[in-house]
Amino acid sequence: MDDPDVLCRRTDPFNPKCIAAVLDLVEIGPDLTPKQRSQIQALLQEYVDVFALSVMEVTPVKGAVHTLRIPEGKTFSTKIHQRPLNASQRDYFYPRIDEMERAGVIRKIKPEDV
Repeated sequence: MDDPDVLCRRTDPFNPKCIAAVLDLVEIGPDLTPKQRSQIQALLQEYVDVFALSVMEVTPVKGAVHTLRIPEGKTFSTKIHQRPLNASQRDYFYPRIDEMERAGVIRKIKPEDV
């Protein structure tokens, strides 16, 4: 989802194009009555501002910290034993990794800096 008119969570989340994109992407099961379906759609429209249509729209949570609790005296392995990706896996993962890097979610790091 790269349409700037739709990626409006931070600027205009209640823009009709943004609402339509969220409603289009959220799958509502077939086991609801028409009234229940309508209620769910109304709820989605009311809270459309909590949905990110792209990783670029995800905002950091203030005060959130991730801590690795490595017991005293234990050695933390920095050696990564990753199996090579096949072509279809690379085609799937690489664009997503690039997108997360552009969004500032992840960053490249030298192996010796681990």
